Amino acid sequence: DAAGNVADQVSRVVNVIDTVNPIAVAVAGPIEVNLNGVTSITAQDVNNGSSDNYAAGGISLSLDKSTFTCADLGANTVTLTVTDSSNNTDTATVVVNVIDDMNPVNVTLLNDGYVHPTGQPYVEQGLSYGEVCFDRIEVISSDLDVNQWGTYTIVYKVVDTSGGESAPITR
Repeated sequence: DAAGNVADQVSRVVNVIDTVNPIAVAVAGPIEVNLNGVTSITAQDVNNGSSDNYAAGGISLSLDKSTFTCADLGANTVTLTVTDSSNNTDTATVVVNVIDDMNPVNVTLLNDGYVHPTGQPYVEQGLSYGEVCFDRIEVISSDLDVNQWGTYTIVYKVVDTSGGESAPITR
């Protein structure tokens, strides 16, 4: 200074800490997932411009649920989590509607030449089917009398968990 005093050099370490959460933005939705096609979604499918105040640090995106099965039919709330480079987070949600819009197809009889012994309880020999959300096999009609020899007709259908039905199949 003007009086000739000399100052000691001092160093200071300044840590800048990011404590601001990123901003999570999900699509308005709903998102539709058809179990007869693509059965999963990605964070990019849900993200709609999420951001962070420190762009150079980047953000990572994750979902709490991304794969869907027949157990998920209907509306599902999925959470998008956005995490910045300082581990600050924010979340947003979207509704994912899981559907099965196809009726059961390719229903065929197993052991279609089956001959049932008279007087024995009838046990169905089985059906094969192309259905991702199988629920049950229903008997539509039957004139079967297990105590009387003869030729009988049993008509079935396959029903899925969405209520879709196959074309009738006859044994």
